[in-house]
Amino acid sequence: MRIVMSTLGLVAAASVAAANPPAKPVQQPHGNPHTTTTTTTAKPTTHSQKAPNPHSSKAPSTTSSTTGTTTTTSGGTTTTPPTTQPNPIASKISSNHGLSSKVSGMLKTITDPNTGKPITLDAASMGFKNQGQFIAALHVSQNLGVPFLDLKKAMVTSQTTGGVTTMSQTGSLGQAIQTVKGTSNTTAVTTAERQADDDLKTTTTTSTTGSKTKPKPHSGQ
Repeated sequence: MRIVMSTLGLVAAASVAAANPPAKPVQQPHGNPHTTTTTTTAKPTTHSQKAPNPHSSKAPSTTSSTTGTTTTTSGGTTTTPPTTQPNPIASKISSNHGLSSKVSGMLKTITDPNTGKPITLDAASMGFKNQGQFIAALHVSQNLGVPFLDLKKAMVTSQTTGGVTTMSQTGSLGQAIQTVKGTSNTTAVTTAERQADDDLKTTTTTSTTGSKTKPKPHSGQ
């Protein structure tokens, strides 16, 4: 009985050995046994762009350069505003060099409240009846030490119709002195009017005399 059992055990062991053969040794490749080759495969790096947030309130920055604006016509020329012609009194005085210089000297001390600069001949004489009344008012201003613009305001009336302002003399020089000084002064009026007449006569005579042609001396024949 023992012999039978031993025989069966050997048969079973032989079957297991046949089913699981021993592993074959792994042969190393020829070469340097001390060299180890390591191969690393790098993963490609992918750069992803972040899509702009459509709900973001920040606007994209932009840069602009401004070099200035020049207003020109289609022909390339600069548009020039129309010039304003002076009133008749200013034109007459300006045409007389001597009188113009004398009047300009008196106007230097008068400041235009609209510009803060010395008043122009056109602005000062606007609205007066004639050169005499205007120049007499300038002399009264200097003789009595009263503001010329106060005298003019009492003599000249401004009226605006349809956006156009017109000025005309409605008061006399004597009435203006009464309004500004609070008292009448007929002597001041007479003196100023005489000075104005002298300015007109003297300047006109000088201007005419200077323009005359001097006679040529006779030749000694």
